[in-house]
Amino acid sequence: PVTVGGQAPAFNVTSIWAYRDISRQTTFDYDSSNLFITHLASYQKQVSYSQELQILSPDGGAIEWLAGLYAFGARNAFDPLRVFAIMPDVMGTQQVTYGASRTRALAAYGQGSYRLTDVMRLTAGVRYNHERKKLVESRVLYPDANIEIDYPLGATSWKNVSPKVALEYFKNAYR
Repeated sequence: PVTVGGQAPAFNVTSIWAYRDISRQTTFDYDSSNLFITHLASYQKQVSYSQELQILSPDGGAIEWLAGLYAFGARNAFDPLRVFAIMPDVMGTQQVTYGASRTRALAAYGQGSYRLTDVMRLTAGVRYNHERKKLVESRVLYPDANIEIDYPLGATSWKNVSPKVALEYFKNAYR
């Protein structure tokens, strides 16, 4: 992650940004024997990013607050996942699976704290989330049998509001 911040007289600003691009190939002896009976080969690809912007009150006051926005996106894929078997069945000696999904998430949040005493603080806040997941590819091939099965694609999304109220007690004086 990359974090950049700045200060103004009335507030502080922080921006946190991250990007990840992973490609991975995995092979696995699925039958766990010395013989080549069943073998798995997986090619996975993942790309994700996130961006968060925070606006914070200056430190040290009786009232402290924080507000922010957050965004996340990702694409994950099997390109492809192959299972090989030495003993053919009705579908043949191999199965090839392709699958890919996308995720998009947004959030907005705010929180405020009031120092009641040197050892006690009252905090209240709320966070709003909206996330969407979409299956963009899903199919299985049986090359030996010349069969391709396409699975239904779809998407789902959800929203959530999460309130927070807390009364905090500090054994030593709050800084």
